[in-house]
Amino acid sequence: MGQPKRQHFLPQFYLENFCREGVLWIRDCDRKEQRKQTPKNTAVIGYYYSIEGDGQRDHAVETMLSQVEGHAKPVIEALIQGQAITQAQKQDLALFLALLWDRVPDFQRSIEKIEGFLIKLQMMNMFRSAAHAENVLKRYEKEKGCALPSSGKEVFEFASKGEFDVKVHRNESIRMMLELSPEFGIIFSRLDWVVAHCPDTDSFVTSDNPLILTQPPSRWTGPFQSVHGILTPGCDEIVPLGRSCCLIMQDSGEETLHVETDSEMTKALNRLIASYVQRYLIAPDEDLLSDLSAIADASYRTRDGRFQIG
Repeated sequence: MGQPKRQHFLPQFYLENFCREGVLWIRDCDRKEQRKQTPKNTAVIGYYYSIEGDGQRDHAVETMLSQVEGHAKPVIEALIQGQAITQAQKQDLALFLALLWDRVPDFQRSIEKIEGFLIKLQMMNMFRSAAHAENVLKRYEKEKGCALPSSGKEVFEFASKGEFDVKVHRNESIRMMLELSPEFGIIFSRLDWVVAHCPDTDSFVTSDNPLILTQPPSRWTGPFQSVHGILTPGCDEIVPLGRSCCLIMQDSGEETLHVETDSEMTKALNRLIASYVQRYLIAPDEDLLSDLSAIADASYRTRDGRFQIG
């Protein structure tokens, strides 16, 4: 069996839910262009979920994702058709949604940003003086049995300037995806779900960062007033399921309700989705994409992942 080189960070079946006559319209905010393309060639990165080690690639994660997608696909189809789902189906879809949140480049960038920052702080503390740096180097030389080319003073001077970046290997964000997603899936399955269906004349869009958290009404004052997460009361999790349907996960509960939205609510949800774009906004129609391109471009310019440092 060939290695799965082309790996979708947005599942192909998910993208097909936003197609019209088999194609999508894509806003590439990096290139400042719009284009028409198929789901097969959208949201693809080579070996994106392949874990590297000892010169080999392990494709078990891609296989696992395919299995989760297989369980979620009929549940999404049922919701799009306005049908009720069982609790077991809700749990299957909740895990898929958790992975949809954690499998995209925006999550990778965020993990690399926060872990790189923490490792850099740790290094600066480790080499906080020439004496400390010299002790660390001596311990390393003793353990490895080899001499290092730099002195403790040189390492201290380099570290104290902070003019370096830490590169976090892709394996680490995959590890975090696998660790966090099951927990997030359990949380999502225990929320009330509202399935919003737009008018036949309208459509929902999606993006390369499709599951978003809304800012709840502020309950705090001071420097942490904007901090919120999936367990914050009043914080909704929103993810479009197809061009006719968008899921809104609210506070704790067991209900799954279907509601009809009007054009104004559909437009508001689309603007919100566009404001969380990492690079690509995806729509079934060129005109709809054009209407939201300025919002998506602004998101691309100003968003810096999911964590704010400093």
